[in-house]
Amino acid sequence: HSNVQAEAPTPFAVVPLRVMSWNIQFGEGTDAVTNYDRTASWIASVNPDLVGLCEVPSGNVPVLVNSLTNRTGRTWFYHFVPKYNGTDEGNLILTWHPIVSTSSRFLSAQRSVAEATVNIGGRNVSFFATHLDDAASSNRVVEAGELKSWATGFAEPRIMTGDFNGSPDTAEASSMSESYYDSWNEAMNRGTASSYPDNPVGTFTRTRRGRIDYVWYSRS
Repeated sequence: HSNVQAEAPTPFAVVPLRVMSWNIQFGEGTDAVTNYDRTASWIASVNPDLVGLCEVPSGNVPVLVNSLTNRTGRTWFYHFVPKYNGTDEGNLILTWHPIVSTSSRFLSAQRSVAEATVNIGGRNVSFFATHLDDAASSNRVVEAGELKSWATGFAEPRIMTGDFNGSPDTAEASSMSESYYDSWNEAMNRGTASSYPDNPVGTFTRTRRGRIDYVWYSRS
């Protein structure tokens, strides 16, 4: 008889990925104190691989990055994009994994999106940080469309973070969910979502006064 051993499928590593999305409101806490070292301490305590921040002044980026590096003992890389030409406020991507390339796009209504392709365990991840318009849902619907269209030029997996300024029942959130998974909904459906006692887990669990901050990830 012949003894032929079937070739095993090529193994691949399953790497847990921790992603943070945070509108840091210019480093100001709920106590009205501005302290970027405190912001860095919270990021360090969560220990994320990828961070998407908004409402970050460009002049405070080095302070935040240096504090984070000192607190974690890791070198952190970053990519900053202003919200629009002529302002120093914008979106910031932070990661301790190697950044392969960066990109950006200005959206309608004086908004923008930052993108960094990050190598995580030998695989590239396309990571986005944005902050949609606060004035009108109609503007956010346009921006969501621009965001999705532009993102198709980047390889999957794609992860999008940001303050979308719209709750899960809005047209802009529905537009995103046509192409991307809403990580909170996915976690909720799997029973792995967590919150704190006076803000129980549900579709509208607050990220501020309502649920307006998201981590979206591509379906493939």
